[in-house]
Parts: sequence; structure tokens; C-alpha cells
Amino acid sequence: MLSAVKRYKALFSSALARYFPRTTEYLRAEREAAARLRQPQPRAKRSASSGKAKATGRKKKASDGPAPAPTGIYSSARLKVDESQITAMRARVAEAVAAGLIGAPSDEQWAMILCRAPLARIFAGAGSGKSTTLLLRVVFMLCHLQIPASSLTVISFTNASCAELRGQLLRLLRQAHDELYASDAAFRQQVHELLGVALPEAVGKPPQENLRLAGELRAVPLFEVFYQQGCFTESLGLRPDRLDATALDCAPRERLFLQALASFWARLQALLQARGVTTFDAAFRQLGEHLTSAQELPAEAIEPLRHLLIDEFQDISPQIVHWLQAVHRALASRGKAVSLMAIGDDWQSIYGWRGSSPELFLNFDRHFPSRGKAKSQVLMLTANFRSIEPILRNAEALLAGVACKQAKRSQAIKTTQPGDHGVRRIEGFDLKRQLPELLQEIAAQCAHVAQRGSRERNPVLLLGRRNDALKQVQAQLDPSLPVRAYSIHRAKGLQGEVAIILDEGGSPESHPLRNALYAHCGLFRNSYDQAMRDESLRLAYVAVTRGVSRVIWYSGKR
Repeated sequence: MLSAVKRYKALFSSALARYFPRTTEYLRAEREAAARLRQPQPRAKRSASSGKAKATGRKKKASDGPAPAPTGIYSSARLKVDESQITAMRARVAEAVAAGLIGAPSDEQWAMILCRAPLARIFAGAGSGKSTTLLLRVVFMLCHLQIPASSLTVISFTNASCAELRGQLLRLLRQAHDELYASDAAFRQQVHELLGVALPEAVGKPPQENLRLAGELRAVPLFEVFYQQGCFTESLGLRPDRLDATALDCAPRERLFLQALASFWARLQALLQARGVTTFDAAFRQLGEHLTSAQELPAEAIEPLRHLLIDEFQDISPQIVHWLQAVHRALASRGKAVSLMAIGDDWQSIYGWRGSSPELFLNFDRHFPSRGKAKSQVLMLTANFRSIEPILRNAEALLAGVACKQAKRSQAIKTTQPGDHGVRRIEGFDLKRQLPELLQEIAAQCAHVAQRGSRERNPVLLLGRRNDALKQVQAQLDPSLPVRAYSIHRAKGLQGEVAIILDEGGSPESHPLRNALYAHCGLFRNSYDQAMRDESLRLAYVAVTRGVSRVIWYSGKR
């Protein structure tokens, strides 16, 4: 038995390290709190949004987007699971717990691990241990339900980047822009109008002025602006090169930009195609088009996508939704049983600026319909293994102004110790004038964590909405202090004994171009501006829930 446990532990550890490198941040906390979670938990409430939709009976707006196809994708029949498979899985997990590899799963986590629904969505709150639970779900499907590994895929979106690839891309963007400027008189005139630069009589080099669109943070070269907005457009499931600017409800300047973007995008696609390269969203679009056209792909090409488990589903984009629909419709039309488990937290949706939206998760059954009257099974992971209760209550209060969200309340597993506290706010903070005070506070918090004897990998996290402020602080910070600085987006998934947040203040500026694209997409109830205001609050929630026992918030002038 011991050798079997060791083999299982080695296999499990290697898989965990490969797919979920940050999971170890809360594994220890799970083990310490395991005994507290053996009491049955109340059943999850239905989504507020789904309840309201039935009660209001409002008429459908064009902005609500198209209704799902009348034929459902997912079977109403539950997965075949017998008691012997459940017993075997519980026994293997008990061995892993006894070996000290993981903490005992809670009732909520077991509900996800053993879920029998072919279509399920899991609202997993911050610090809920979802990655470990997801991995155990995969173990159950492969080892106990005997689903072939060739028919199962786990999708987890990460921020892997390559500086060399970025450099090559920038050179290609400039090439597309410069070639089009030299050869296309209409594009050349559009460039000069956008930049507010007089058009010369003779064709020369393109103007070098940068452009800042309304709603963007800074001015950048025009070809970068085209690429940023083109990628956003693609993520919404639209084609920048085929977009009819006259069909969008927008001002003349935004219409002019879209006309120029269409020409630029067509040239860029030609250059990419000549190199055998495509954009991220275009790859998904092309596969979806193949699946919905007469060109049937070989069965073995899409067999690995029969059973999908998708993490961070709240950050999914319309283009990915279209792709998922096409894949599972194609498999279902061939008589294949398909399943989809979506794991996410709409409260932590912070990538709307690149085309994602929590609405796609909240309105899940509309986009991923089951056959007949069946709906997706909704499960909740509300236990928080990371933060003390005062921090969780302060974090949840930040979201009071977000109307479109899943109602839930996190349960703190950690007990509050003397000296712990929720969010302590310092209002009207001026970084230039008060930087010395901030540095003193950071040093004091490092000393506190050392005295506390914390075992957190990150004693103190320094977080900010933007990198500019963080760099100013880091330049003056004592390098010997155990402080890690991250933008809030990069810190998602991390935790620190103390979280110190720099909030520069200010509200998101209106973005007319993206408002027009959002409306034209037809999938969202909110405007892009409203989505960004809500996202600003969710970003604050993410920042606060990085803290374990203390959070200090420096708020700038507003």
C-alpha cells in the first residue's frame, strides 16, 4: 500500500506542478482547515441574474444578442457514475491526504469532483482551492470513469509571453502600415486625418506622430493602435477587415478609424498568411468556420475536445464562445456525448479591456444550451482558505455597486489573530510627496510578518493598477526586504500575509469606439463603459483578496 501511495503522490505532484504551479500557495492552508469543512454546506442559491430574467419578463433588446439555436448541444442524461467508482475515488484521495499531499476536500469540493452533469458551471470564489479541485476532477474522469485521455482537454489561460516574438510582431505591424501608406491613397489620407497632420503633395515617409484614442491610457504609434483595437474587435467575434463602419452607431472620428483599420487589417493578414502565422482569435474563428461548413474535419482532430474542463471561465471572450459552440455541436451531430465544466468567478473578471466579459459566464445556459428543458448544474465553492473574515467582508462590500453578478458570500476558514485587520485605507495619498511614509510602512509590515512567524511564500505584496507607480516605489525600496511588487492583474492567483495596494484614483474614461463595437457585437446588455466601471470595482476586489491577515490601501486623490 505504501508504494502505491508514493507512486500516486509522485504522479499527482508532477501533474500539479505542470498545470497549476500556483496551487501550492493555499495547499498548506487547506490541510490546516480540513477539519472545519466536514460539516454539510447549504445548497447554492440560483444566480440572481437568472432569477430576475424570469421575473421581469422584459422584451428582448437587439443588444441582448441572438437567441441560442433551437437544438441543444448537451444531453439531459447524467454521466454514468456508480457507487463503486465514487468509493474508489474517495479511497485514493484519502491516501493522498494521509500522505500529506493535499487537504481533505470539503463537501463543496466533492460536489465538483464527483459531478454527474454533462454541463456544469462552478462559481469558485477567491482562495477556494479550485485548481486542486479541478485536478481531482480530472483524476476522477480519467482513472475512475475511464474516460480516455485522448477525449479530454483541460483549458487554462495564462500570460506566457515572449519578448522576441513581440519585437518581430512590432516590425511586421510597421511594415504593414508603411507599405499600405505608400500604396493606398485613401489609407494615406485617413492616416493624416486621424493624426491631424497636413497631407503633403508628394508621397513620403509616414508621419511619426502617436495617437491616443479616447478611452486609452496613452498615445502610441498608429500601427500599434490599429493592432490593439483589431485584436479587441476579433475577440468579440467580429472581422476587422470586413467591418462596415457605416453600420455602427458611432461618431465620424470613430468611423474614420474603423475604415482605416479595415484596410490595415487586410494588409496585416496577408503578411501573416505569407509567413504561415495567424492571430490568436483568427485561429479559433477559422476552426469554427471549418466545423460549421461542409468541410468536415477528421473525427480524430476534435476527439480530444469531447470532454472539456475550462478554468478562469469568467475571462472568456465571445470568439472563444463561438468556437466552443462549433466544436461541441460538430461532435454532438456525429453522435458523440460531450461535456463541459466551466470553472470561474465573475467577481474576479478583470480582462474586459481585451474583449472578455463575465456576462458570458452569468448567461451560461443561453450560450451553451442543453437539449429539452435541462439547464446546467450550478455549484458553489464559497470556502476561502486564504483571507481572514474582515478582509473578505471588506472585499465583498466593494462590489455592492456591480449590478450584474452572482450572489454569494465567502466563508473564511482562517481565524483572525490579534493584530490582524481588514482593509485600512489611507485617503488622499500623494505618492510623490508621501513616498517616504509609504517606505516606512512597508518596512514596518515586513517586520510584523517576521515577528509573526508567517510561512507565506510572499510576506508582503505591493500591488497597483498600473506599473508606473510600482516602479517608483521599487526604485527606492530596500532590496533586502521580502516584498514582491505586481500589477493587480499579474497578482491574480497569488497571496501575501500583508497586501499593500496603491490606487492612483480616477474613473475609467469613456471609450466611444469600443462602445460602438460592443453594441454591434450583439452579445452584451451593458455598454463597454459600464463594463469598465464594474471591472474597476472587481479589480479592487481581486487586490484586497490577495491579503491573508492585513490589507492596507493607499487611495489617491479623485
